[in-house]
Amino acid sequence: MSTFDYNTAFVRDLAQSFIHALSMNKEHIDVALAEHQHRQYADMLRSLVPSVHVVAADERYPDCNFIEDTCIVVNDVCIVAHLGAPTRQGEEVAVQEALSNNDALLLGGDRLTFHKVNGGAMFDGGDILFTGRELLVGLSKRTNEEAYSQIKEFLRPANIPVYKLRVAKGLHLKSAITQLDQTTFILHDGEAGHVIRDDLNALGLPFNYLLVPDMPACNILRIRDNIVIQAGFPSSEKILIKAAQERGLHVHKLEM
Repeated sequence: MSTFDYNTAFVRDLAQSFIHALSMNKEHIDVALAEHQHRQYADMLRSLVPSVHVVAADERYPDCNFIEDTCIVVNDVCIVAHLGAPTRQGEEVAVQEALSNNDALLLGGDRLTFHKVNGGAMFDGGDILFTGRELLVGLSKRTNEEAYSQIKEFLRPANIPVYKLRVAKGLHLKSAITQLDQTTFILHDGEAGHVIRDDLNALGLPFNYLLVPDMPACNILRIRDNIVIQAGFPSSEKILIKAAQERGLHVHKLEM
């Protein structure tokens, strides 16, 4: 199966307490708009992925819809996070339960092996990028060296190399980089992206880079022969659409 041939996806409902979600700016959060955008995102996933499971929101956790941060699933290994923001710690419990109850669907009958980072380790899934060959861990305000070390050990039996990258700007690694295809990363053409590129080049990993001027536009989602991009960034959008057309990929735009 290709790196991008996903058969199962998990989403989590948006809590009404989302108005109190963590934010890097002071703008008021429009919960009604966020609900509309979240429904559009979930509907898009249902159109592209055969099986989509919904985890119920928990009003104790305003950020719980950001389900990606709670766990890493690589082959038959699931690594459960200790989230970097104290107010988010506990979100992972319901997600781990949902994965455990549905792992046979994920793996075609096999079961997941669960690990949880401990001690002083903390990570958010937004700092983790699995390329299909190696796992990249961004060291950020939400993900630390101890988590990197433990993740590396958990994946050692599977012979999956794990590398660390610096997150110089932005919240997460994938705020500035995501994967377009087996050999190409989408990368922010700014400090955050340039630091990541320098680290990747120093590691000698065989990737090319497609630079885009808008950081939010770096965060794409590749599913089979589709890419999902954020609307509202015309300069970056032009670059991404051209790259998609060259690869025979379909482009889907979402307001996020």
